[in-house]
Amino acid sequence: MSTPRSLVSASVFAILSLLCANPRLTSAQTGPAVPEMSALDDVVNTFMNQWDVPGGAAAVTYQGRLVYARGFGYADVDNQIPVEPTSLFRIASVSKSITGIAMAKLIEEGLLSTADKVFGEGGILTGSRYDTLVDVRMQNITVGDLLHHTAGFGTLGNGRDPVFADIYEESIMHFGLPHSPEDKIEFYLQKQTLKREPGTAYEYSNLGYLILGRVIEQVTGMSYADYCRTALFEPLGITSIKMGNSLLENRLPGEVLYYDYPQAPNVTSVYGTGASVPWTYGGMNVETFDSHGGWAASAVDLLRLLTAVDGFSTRPDILTSSGIAAMTSTTPQSAGYAFGFSTNQFDNWWHMGSIPGATAMWARINNGVNFVFLFNTRPGNQLSQFNGEVDALYWNAQANFTSWPAHDLFDQFTSIEPTADGTSLSIDLYPNPSTERVNVRLNGGATGSASLSVYDLLGRKVKAVYDGVIAGETELSIDISELTNGLYLARAQSGSQVATRQFVVQR
Repeated sequence: MSTPRSLVSASVFAILSLLCANPRLTSAQTGPAVPEMSALDDVVNTFMNQWDVPGGAAAVTYQGRLVYARGFGYADVDNQIPVEPTSLFRIASVSKSITGIAMAKLIEEGLLSTADKVFGEGGILTGSRYDTLVDVRMQNITVGDLLHHTAGFGTLGNGRDPVFADIYEESIMHFGLPHSPEDKIEFYLQKQTLKREPGTAYEYSNLGYLILGRVIEQVTGMSYADYCRTALFEPLGITSIKMGNSLLENRLPGEVLYYDYPQAPNVTSVYGTGASVPWTYGGMNVETFDSHGGWAASAVDLLRLLTAVDGFSTRPDILTSSGIAAMTSTTPQSAGYAFGFSTNQFDNWWHMGSIPGATAMWARINNGVNFVFLFNTRPGNQLSQFNGEVDALYWNAQANFTSWPAHDLFDQFTSIEPTADGTSLSIDLYPNPSTERVNVRLNGGATGSASLSVYDLLGRKVKAVYDGVIAGETELSIDISELTNGLYLARAQSGSQVATRQFVVQR
């Protein structure tokens, strides 16, 4: 459907007004504006202001089309670098959904069964690290128990979650810091008893999903990350979902910075240095989180994945209908938890992730909608209220959507693969708003061929600006004299990298 000129003009004037009223948020709001869904802009901005959230990203698909993809606030507050729809965020326990999808694929291929035993005689995991079981009941844990959080695991003797207790575990087992996933599993098997009999009750367990990563490795002969990359991401053209890293100096290209709550205390480094460090950088072993909470991803690429397993007919799925049915199946004991997704009687699926400095949520709902919200902080208290408000963001906005857009933005947001030297493509525009010409500065990206184009709000290419060679920083210019007033998106591509920036034509 076309967008009435009055809506475009109203949107332009609204943005210009907000630039004067609140430059922090609107100067960093990226991605094409969607007038029909502007209520979601309002809801996210209000939430971020109320909770003092530095940056976030939101994306929505409808009937397989990416209809909304926007960045809010800052990826880097000090340097005023805005969040883009393609910015990478730690997604914490949303990673469990990725593990659940991988397990569903292996099960539908006949390589696994939910009834398979994990430990002990005939179990999947064998060898010295898994052979000593302090609790004989561990031999009864099945793949299904791990998927549904009914394996019987509890906290450690000090009340801590096993995946966050590196210093405590090291004081007993002396593996050497930082720990590997296998270190954490061996520690629990040898030093902790189960809280209850496997298969009898639900208790959310990061450790259970950490073990599932090792199951995937044993069955496939590949690392957990490599299997997910080759079996799930690459067939969908996704290259930017990566395993996250603990330290700031190992930050991924295009990844946001993470901000703990004000006055958050430091903790002892998980690297064994004895240093006092922030939780967000060195206080937790993100590399160890892998299959329970280690992925970093963009909102757009998460929806590329979710639309490929949602069971809707609008985009091809990478699982069969029986595989999707298995992935969303629960047990009487699992309290509505399936394979890395919570489900309900309305055929909605979702998962939330939360660690110091990061909050994530994705959901598939039964009317053909999928959505993702990512933020680069979480509060120090009132966490349940904060998470509940994240859960409500889409629902609070959707009643005020005027219609569903006809466009599909997926092609505008190509999955970003870093170049060999670790650089990533970026784009700066000035002046913005502009009347006759917009200057463009491209930075980084692959040396070689590059293109620059302009798209309108409906995702249509309205102007091809450049197709040639760039090297390092390159200055270009867009003649906008023939464009009507409104919002546009400049899209640059170099190799497999894409950078976008919104600009306003206002005369």
